[in-house]
Amino acid sequence: MLRYAFLVAAIVAAVVSPDSALGEGLEAYGEGQRQIGELQTAQGFLTGNVPEFQEGLVNQAIGPYVSGYGSYLKSTYGGRKLLIGEGLASLGQGMQQLGQAQAGLAFVGKDRPTFDKGVETAWKGAGLKIYGDTLSKWTG
Repeated sequence: MLRYAFLVAAIVAAVVSPDSALGEGLEAYGEGQRQIGELQTAQGFLTGNVPEFQEGLVNQAIGPYVSGYGSYLKSTYGGRKLLIGEGLASLGQGMQQLGQAQAGLAFVGKDRPTFDKGVETAWKGAGLKIYGDTLSKWTG
């Protein structure tokens, strides 16, 4: 579920105008993701399931960013057409932060494969952010 959150947001942002309450939807999705993270963390802690505990922490960390992105869309793009470049830049920034959180949790948990995946996600997010920023500058 977490893997597809930003992908869904990018696709919807590129196709749907903000007048259709995209921002409000992302706010609600982010809040739900945060709450699911709280439940995962509690369950992982009580059952001793470290991967579930870590995933819960990641969901708690990412949920507010998704919600904040929804608030940003709602406040910034009142009547304007949503620009793909700006959406990609925001998506890239979110991916970068997700990768950093994932790598940090894996480092603490001494989970090398998850750490490597987190670093990879962070680099992909940075590249996507640069691409989105460049696209925004080119399209004016």
